[in-house]
Amino acid sequence: MTTEIIFCGNRINKLNRLGLEIQISMALDSGSEEVHIMFGSPGGEIFQALEFYKFITNLPSNKKAKLYIHSCGPIESSAVVIFVSFDNRYVSDNSHFLLHKVRLQNMTALTKEQQQNIDYFNNQMLGILTSKVTLDQTEIDSLQTTYENLNLTSEIAIQKKFGQKSSRKFLDTAIIIPQIGQ
Repeated sequence: MTTEIIFCGNRINKLNRLGLEIQISMALDSGSEEVHIMFGSPGGEIFQALEFYKFITNLPSNKKAKLYIHSCGPIESSAVVIFVSFDNRYVSDNSHFLLHKVRLQNMTALTKEQQQNIDYFNNQMLGILTSKVTLDQTEIDSLQTTYENLNLTSEIAIQKKFGQKSSRKFLDTAIIIPQIGQ
């Protein structure tokens, strides 16, 4: 049995992360041999993305069906961490990837503790990315030191091993319904 889950346009927050984890768990508990997730997100909370990464990487071996993630639009900010959590990744032509250093909405007058938290989360994100994809040293340095965005087209993302080119036709024609509200 194959299960398909659509998570396209939703922000990464606690409720959406838990919803995705529950859907994956239910699919695994129901005996699905394959779980395909159509995924696209403008990003959101890095802590929630890191929690999802832990969820995927710590699935019990008896619950491991083949998990696939397919991009269905933009994969931005913290959503990149969720996307690369999977071993079987597929990139559609209509996707792009946006990476940047972890930041808060209001970056003025940060306390020392806030800056330490940002540095910690940034190091976590970079550790995951460099273990899963191919970034050159200039890109890594930029993600460590500047707040400039690193934009990757689907073609460049495939070259950098974010995933293989998607051959699933429904992904390129998927209707993306954005989440309403924050």
